[in-house]
Amino acid sequence: MLLAHLIRQKSYEHVVGKIRRSIVTLIPYFLGLLVLLILPLALDWLINRLFPGLLASEVLMPVGVLLVSLYYLSCVLFFYSYFVDFYVDVVIITNDRLIDINQ
Repeated sequence: MLLAHLIRQKSYEHVVGKIRRSIVTLIPYFLGLLVLLILPLALDWLINRLFPGLLASEVLMPVGVLLVSLYYLSCVLFFYSYFVDFYVDVVIITNDRLIDINQ
């Protein structure tokens, strides 16, 4: 990434470095995603234990697959949007100022 496109530098100013957030700050969101991805599996196990013939229906099985697919896509989309926000936020350090770029 060219930093000259992101900031308007003064004539005497030069870029010292750029800083991103640590990957460690992404770990709780990743663990939350894993928990959310396991929930439908646990719910399927629970439904099969309590109501064994419920999901064998010709109508409920495709509807259930559609809802679970929608749930998984939503979980991945929310995590991806957080990851993009995490990745594009940067702090640029110059000899004169700190520039925080949030997108």
